[in-house]
Amino acid sequence: MKNAEFVELVRSLEEGSVRDPALFRRAALRWAIAGYAFVAGVLVLIASFLVGGVWLLTTRPTAAGWVVKLMLAGGALGLAVVRALWIRFEPPEGVPLLPEQGAELHREISGLRREVQTPAIHEILITSELNASLAQTPRIGPLGPYKNTLSVGLPLLDALTPDEIRAVLAHEMGHASRAHGRSGAWVYRLRTTFARLHEHFKTNQGFFAGPFQKFFEWWWPRFSARAMVLGRIHEFEADVLAGRHESGAALIRALCRLRLAGAYLETEFWPSIRTLNRAGSEKPADILERLRAGLVRSPFDAATLDRAWSEETSVDDTHPSLSERARALGVSRAALGPFEKPSKTGSDFYLGSDRVALSETLSQRWQAVMSPIWEMAYRQSASQRQRIEELDLADARNPLGVDATIERALLAEELEDAPAALAWFDRA
Repeated sequence: MKNAEFVELVRSLEEGSVRDPALFRRAALRWAIAGYAFVAGVLVLIASFLVGGVWLLTTRPTAAGWVVKLMLAGGALGLAVVRALWIRFEPPEGVPLLPEQGAELHREISGLRREVQTPAIHEILITSELNASLAQTPRIGPLGPYKNTLSVGLPLLDALTPDEIRAVLAHEMGHASRAHGRSGAWVYRLRTTFARLHEHFKTNQGFFAGPFQKFFEWWWPRFSARAMVLGRIHEFEADVLAGRHESGAALIRALCRLRLAGAYLETEFWPSIRTLNRAGSEKPADILERLRAGLVRSPFDAATLDRAWSEETSVDDTHPSLSERARALGVSRAALGPFEKPSKTGSDFYLGSDRVALSETLSQRWQAVMSPIWEMAYRQSASQRQRIEELDLADARNPLGVDATIERALLAEELEDAPAALAWFDRA
């Protein structure tokens, strides 16, 4: 299926899901079952084929040569399918929030669990991400039982107000309330399984690979389009639950504030950390505290918010656009009010004095993970600086050729600034 056809299919499915969401869910379920049924059918045929092969070997020993070859081919196919079906879910990473820590956060999550009717939350993790998520990972096999882990980023708590945090938590827990977490994990397993199978049979064109490849080429884009639209439906429904238990305006304001914070981290905070690395400084021991201070100091960026508000939903994104989610909740941009710095952040309210210890632990983990990367990045930047000196000396003797000038421009883009890079590109 060509990309234009895929886009048209997604748009058509979106219209159908609006007209009759229940019918669309049933249709998406049938497409998913079709994928599983095809694989299960093939495995049954392979098993029957192998049993038949054993029977032939015992009754017609003279045919052993070609029967064994076919059995090996069929067994290899079955093994590849079984391996692809066995998807291991890595547990979420973070610092476990102990029962005696963050009393307000425990209380809030317990209250929301009763209101939203979410299954038991088995573990709360504090992470270094500007995000929150609820993961449902199978404890034994793909059918469960499940462990529910709620991950809450410390930067998220630092960036948002308490009412915005409540709205975000209600949204995430709303997924599990409507069984979205399990269905999302199920869809993920199915998409990952068939992605593995598709890749395997693209590179291994054996006797049995043809039927698999033809089925995947026909079924995969059609299922993927339905899974994409189903994911957006789940997001809208979780938004409604969040609006019901806090307010739609609080959720949209939180999403806006997260876009602003994310832009600040990408354009200013992390570049400043890379500058420290290039200067040969040690890894910051207080990275989470620096991040919090940066969020507090960062100015309001109206241009970033304007861009976020004007974006349209991408055809390959399960999350609707910001403005589309706001319209669905009946929230206008004017209703959000000014984006002032919160007098009390979510981390102040929900973690209190426990925030410091959690920040220190997360910073220590960041240091441990970054240690080899930090050294490697420093060596790379030192090598790049040396190359800049070589090119500049060569340019002082004779103007650089086109290839060398482009190389110098790319190095300027990496280690200097945009005007310097543009000046070199203009010379190329």
